[in-house]
Amino acid sequence: MSILKNCYTDIYPPNDDYELWDVEIKLGSMPDIEDVSQEIVFENIRNQIIEEIRAAKYIIWVSVAWFTDPVLYQELLKKKRQGLVIEIALDDCERNRNAEFKLVDDFPVHWITVQSYYKNIMHEKFCVIDLYTSIHGTFNWTKTANYNKEHISEHISIDKNHATAEAFADEFMKLKNRTVWES
Repeated sequence: MSILKNCYTDIYPPNDDYELWDVEIKLGSMPDIEDVSQEIVFENIRNQIIEEIRAAKYIIWVSVAWFTDPVLYQELLKKKRQGLVIEIALDDCERNRNAEFKLVDDFPVHWITVQSYYKNIMHEKFCVIDLYTSIHGTFNWTKTANYNKEHISEHISIDKNHATAEAFADEFMKLKNRTVWES
């Protein structure tokens, strides 16, 4: 024991500079450290999005240029019936307004218009789930995006952490509160 005592007194010689006079130490548990993960997906993207939608418990915010995929629409409807808050921000274009389903009949839809000298679109592609999971990448929620293999490589990143989800949630709030954008 004396050898150990000599070692730590050599490293930390007795000194009032190291004393913690007014520090009160209370027993308790340490806060949980947030699990952080990121998964990059190049195949079966729709199925991965469906898995994340099915895991949602509270909110789903979707922002995509185009939404014409009836399978993803049905998955969102199921979650709405479970009481989740679902909102969608979309480019205000014929493709979205003429889909085989009417998003506006079932969800709050924020139609985004980009005004400029050229024909532009709202090009965001992300989804925020429960302010913890964010899905983002090149994948629009369309039927054709599922078949973009030969010339176009679609991908998404599924990030599970509050910081990334919060950044995308902030962007969603900007989109929904300002429906006309000038570029």
